[in-house]
Amino acid sequence: MERLSCRLLFVLHTGHLFLQLIQFHFGAEETGSHIFMFLLVLAQFQHNIVKAAIHARFHSIDPLFKLPESYVDLFESSVDLFESSVDLFESSVDLFKSSVDLLKSIIHLTFQLLEPLLIRLFLIFKLTLQQANRINEIT
Repeated sequence: MERLSCRLLFVLHTGHLFLQLIQFHFGAEETGSHIFMFLLVLAQFQHNIVKAAIHARFHSIDPLFKLPESYVDLFESSVDLFESSVDLFESSVDLFKSSVDLLKSIIHLTFQLLEPLLIRLFLIFKLTLQQANRINEIT
């Protein structure tokens, strides 16, 4: 149980760091970050309960210590939270990939649109230079 709890914290921390990286590069809003912070707080709370329950179980005077039913429900909820956070993390990776693809498309389209304009500007500059040279030759 403690290992699963640690894995949940690790995935949430990794997801939060990844989301901050995306926000840093693309200037995204903070709402996604708030969601991850909320999940981190929940996971930390669950992790502390797991550690306390394990400590109480192994260091309790009562050898028949059992986890309360509410803890079992909480642990099942944390597993659901873990699965949801993994799905959210995978979605954020897909979103990041889509953003990169969109950025590539925008850059490619920009160059396609600018290329004829740059060629025309170069030709105008070249013709202007030729006419200036002719005027200099005449005078």
